[in-house]
Amino acid sequence: MGLAEMTDLVVKYLTGVGHLVTLAEKAAKVFMWWRKSPIPDEEQAFGDRLGAAAREVWRTELGRLQEELGRKEKQIVDLHDKLGRLRAKFEEDLQAERSANDSELAEIRRRLGALEETNLLRSRGRSRAIARAVAGPSTSFQL
Repeated sequence: MGLAEMTDLVVKYLTGVGHLVTLAEKAAKVFMWWRKSPIPDEEQAFGDRLGAAAREVWRTELGRLQEELGRKEKQIVDLHDKLGRLRAKFEEDLQAERSANDSELAEIRRRLGALEETNLLRSRGRSRAIARAVAGPSTSFQL
């Protein structure tokens, strides 16, 4: 259940409890209005107890819902913290992988440079050998 659904459910529940309290208070007032004569102490006490009970139900349910809402808010905060830790670990792992890839790439570049240098030296050696072959055998003899 998402946060929006929970909020909607809490609002509906509180509204329902609020309506019950309002109905109980109205019932107490109606009960008092039934008599035209002054209200006896017993009826007054009953109306007072009924109103107090309705208010107590409201406070109890509101307190319970506030506790539940507090737990849900704590869960949301914990999930945000966990998400932050997971993101940090992911970034750390990604950075480590990039570093390893950069090291591997540097090694490949170094080896490629060495191979190119070797190839260049071989190529120069072949060019000299070809030039000597084209020039023919040397007729001059030096001691």
